[in-house]
Amino acid sequence: MLGVYAARVMTPVGSTAVTGLQLMTALNPPTRASEPDENGKRHREHRPGSLGTQPMDPAPCEPTDGHPVLAHLPRFHERGPGERLFEEAYDWARDLTDAECMQGHLVGLDVNLAFGAAANGAVIELSSPPEHVTDPVFDPAVPGSWLVDLSHVDLSRVKVGKQWRDLDGGLLPSPFTPSGQRPAGPAWYATPTVAYAVELGYDVTPAEAWVRRESGRFLDGWYKRLRDAYVATMADLGVAEKLSPHQFLQAMDGYKSRDPELGIVVDAVKMTVKGGIGKLQEKARGGGWKPGQAWPALARPTWRPDIRATVVSRARVNMHRKMLALAAATGRYPVAVLSDCAVYAADGPQPAGRAALRRRRQDRAGLVPARRLARDGQARGHSERAVGGRGPRAARRRRPCRQPRPLHQDRRGHRQGQRRIGRGTGDGHGRGRTRQGGAGRVHAAHPQVRRSADALPPQEAGRPDDAGGRAPRHQPAHGGAVL
Repeated sequence: MLGVYAARVMTPVGSTAVTGLQLMTALNPPTRASEPDENGKRHREHRPGSLGTQPMDPAPCEPTDGHPVLAHLPRFHERGPGERLFEEAYDWARDLTDAECMQGHLVGLDVNLAFGAAANGAVIELSSPPEHVTDPVFDPAVPGSWLVDLSHVDLSRVKVGKQWRDLDGGLLPSPFTPSGQRPAGPAWYATPTVAYAVELGYDVTPAEAWVRRESGRFLDGWYKRLRDAYVATMADLGVAEKLSPHQFLQAMDGYKSRDPELGIVVDAVKMTVKGGIGKLQEKARGGGWKPGQAWPALARPTWRPDIRATVVSRARVNMHRKMLALAAATGRYPVAVLSDCAVYAADGPQPAGRAALRRRRQDRAGLVPARRLARDGQARGHSERAVGGRGPRAARRRRPCRQPRPLHQDRRGHRQGQRRIGRGTGDGHGRGRTRQGGAGRVHAAHPQVRRSADALPPQEAGRPDDAGGRAPRHQPAHGGAVL
């Protein structure tokens, strides 16, 4: 187990968090050998693209409380959004709508290695000290911290794919705060957060900023190393990269039980990603530390809260971008978001976002297959069977306010009732009552005889089928009455 981790990541040097931090330095060493001098000797020199060998003081808005840079503040002073850069992952939830309350399941959609993917391609500050600028012009290519008011961004009308779209902004979390609440005024944000406000179609006017002119993609190699380790280990567990959604869900079902030791390696790789990012802002821990004093982590050049803020900001923005695109394409909105997992209300235990997205694209293009009507009826029948208790064990929950199923709803009774209704001599139970003007009932909720009201001709379509088990009305062929 340790051999696999050492071969695919690196030899462990402590916890997974410490290993992740050391991997950054190993892939981007701070120094290199210089060219030979006149005596043929080489010397150590700074390696461009690294964080250097000396620790660097952060900007006043970037460190956590108790840092020596903030020693001039009162001991119990609480910094607000206008004094502190607060870029954290999502922790948001809202009340369910009436329509969502009638859906029997909540489905969580998790993003694999979300923080690692956010680190890939991130332009971060390197070894230059921060520079304070007043009334700057925002540049998304310059990493830094910006004091700007984003309270005017309205999620009810935003740009999605460079096109303006009208959405229900009250059902979406704000992309600018971890709590999902709309900002109330000026606050400090990392560059990716402010750039996302511009992407949504709104102008920004920063009041001040702390920027660093030397920047680069310091974490690209780090992400690729951990991603390759994750992908290779998952492939050994039977979860390959290019699988269809159905095949992927089947492969993920109980994948750790196929090889428990490789399952531990997968968890270790994930913890290396999250722990490595977290170590960039390691806080003081015991040892008689007092606010205003330095702690050991500040002595290393990899204590960089600004880099962590950039990565976390990109992860939160990427998460919101996915939720926004899904809402614009399918009309589905999340009910809760925790870190890299979004929760949606659904009719069944499996996500239907891809099917809904495909249908919305067909509707938008005017391409609605004729066979989709029958397939919709079968899908609703399968969903009701799962909620009613005939599906898998995990899906055996009754839907609220569901009507009880009729006692005489059996296959034989259906067929006999249909034949006798046509003759006008049946009562739906296989017993003849009169020879003229007999009555009967057809229950289309049975999966074998279920028909969608949308699939009926106009003269046969009655009331639509619903979750209560009510059936569409059918017009008898020979004048028989329908109850």
